[in-house]
Amino acid sequence: MKGVVFFLSLFVTSHLIAQNQRVSFGPKVGMMIGAPVPHGNAPEDATGKPLLGPNLGLLFGYHFTDKWAVFSELSFHEKGAKFESKLVNQEYIDEVVLVTPDGTVHRAEIKTIFNGKSNGELDNWYLSVPVLARYSFSPKFHLIGGGYYATLVMSNSKTLAEGFVGASTILTVEEKDLSSEMNETDYGAICGVQYQFKPLVIDFRLSYGFNSIFRSDYKTINYPVRNVYTELSLAYLFLKPRGPSNE
Repeated sequence: MKGVVFFLSLFVTSHLIAQNQRVSFGPKVGMMIGAPVPHGNAPEDATGKPLLGPNLGLLFGYHFTDKWAVFSELSFHEKGAKFESKLVNQEYIDEVVLVTPDGTVHRAEIKTIFNGKSNGELDNWYLSVPVLARYSFSPKFHLIGGGYYATLVMSNSKTLAEGFVGASTILTVEEKDLSSEMNETDYGAICGVQYQFKPLVIDFRLSYGFNSIFRSDYKTINYPVRNVYTELSLAYLFLKPRGPSNE
């Protein structure tokens, strides 16, 4: 009996949606490429290499007219890049260990400088919710724009620094896990274009983050580093809306 009620409810809901096809929804799959870009006091010789990352999600649209619609998405994607930079007079906290004659161990932190180079990889996975307005030039060509809010789900970011601490002539090699230094939220703006052929939608967009990917209390990076990425994706709309003017 419960199965009959379920399928009856599903039929009625589908019928109501079909009678008022202003709603569209479907899965999307794509790739993102870009890099977290430093701003402000960033070292001039810093270099980076963009990395490809997957993007999977669902999109939901509501079509007010045959020209205007609003879309929201739930997407899970990777934003990563490799980087390399010289470190000149970088602030560094050195730990000094002193052992007294009676065997007591004393540890002290000394603020000094570090000179050398660093390289590493930023690898962040986000759950993002974009909200986009869409203007249709024709049934096939569309312009999109809006914003997004994202939460960091996991990070595998790390760096390796090689150089000299203070006046020391001994080479220091230090690997650091940056995952705990990542900002838990990201938000920014999106603009792009879409091409639609029946239920298939090809989407190309650019996103620019307003928030630094690093926590504000991470003193090693004292300048904002923002996500700047392009995305190419393919979506399949299960419902092809009729505009209200066609109802």
